Amino acid sequence: MTFGFSRDDAGKFLKVYQEKKILEKDPFSSVDVEGVGAIVRTAIELGRRTRPDLPRGFRAPWVPVLPIASICATLSIFAASF
Repeated sequence: MTFGFSRDDAGKFLKVYQEKKILEKDPFSSVDVEGVGAIVRTAIELGRRTRPDLPRGFRAPWVPVLPIASICATLSIFAASF
């Protein structure tokens, strides 16, 4: 779920919303991965339909070297703890 709250404005009413159980928690404390992810996926799909050559704004560096190195480092730290 997404909201159109401004951080500056939300400070005026956010605590009241939480007290009245309108919101379970502070929406600025985490990201709704499913909801926001769906919006981003839809935007990408529609953008690529309109412009298949649409440039990607971000590319993960050193793929696949960095993820593999990260996994190896994590496993070595995990193994060292035993």
